[in-house]
Amino acid sequence: MNTTIDGCFFTWDHWALFLILFTAHLSADFLFQSDSDVERKSETSVFLKHIIAVGVITYVLAGLWSAWLLPVLVAAAHALLDAAKRRWGNDRPLWFWLDQSAHLAVLAALASTITYPADHTILWVLLFGHLWWHMLVVAAGVLVSVFAGGVVIGLWARPFLVEVKKEGGDVRLRGLERGGKTIGRLERAMILVLVLIGQPGGVAFLIAAKSIFRFGELSDRQNRMEAEYITIGTLMSFTWGFVVAWLTQYLLL
Repeated sequence: MNTTIDGCFFTWDHWALFLILFTAHLSADFLFQSDSDVERKSETSVFLKHIIAVGVITYVLAGLWSAWLLPVLVAAAHALLDAAKRRWGNDRPLWFWLDQSAHLAVLAALASTITYPADHTILWVLLFGHLWWHMLVVAAGVLVSVFAGGVVIGLWARPFLVEVKKEGGDVRLRGLERGGKTIGRLERAMILVLVLIGQPGGVAFLIAAKSIFRFGELSDRQNRMEAEYITIGTLMSFTWGFVVAWLTQYLLL
């Protein structure tokens, strides 16, 4: 399968390699990197652990043991970008988007220039056949929706949390420490599953159930700001979950 985009010749091998690099990047940045690691990334040991994880995950997903140069290049590029963000960046949303965009641009450049045979010579294709590429698409969908989605929604909702705190409230003091994050991940995972199995209408029950649990807070004036913050975050989470789920479904067709 050959595809031409904006004059750049992309073969199926290029797309397959980009899918591998993209999934590895998501795994290293959002699955295997804890909140503590992100906060302590200025420490050399934590930084090196993250870069090694990028290389190892890339190497494993590539499934071509002779392609040792691929994870080296990916890890080196990742290290340079992360070091640049460490030096000049901050925790504002703009820097997050700039950083992720730069990573994706580098991965696209590597995928378009490195020779990678996406055929039976790959270990995972030998084991799973063409199902392997569908598995990668689903894995990437889960990572973008469930894990990266939590970071994105946290950045989007931050201004509202700041407003709540100005009024002396803090939703995190009224619930489990990681309760909101866990609930968000579960709801986006359920949306992805329901869309992929062709039952998106089931999400309506999820919305109804969550609305019932939040009704008491919405009707209480003391908790109104906090309840509105939670509702805004919920709607952001559902929107992100649906968009990623539909995109994942489209790529599987």
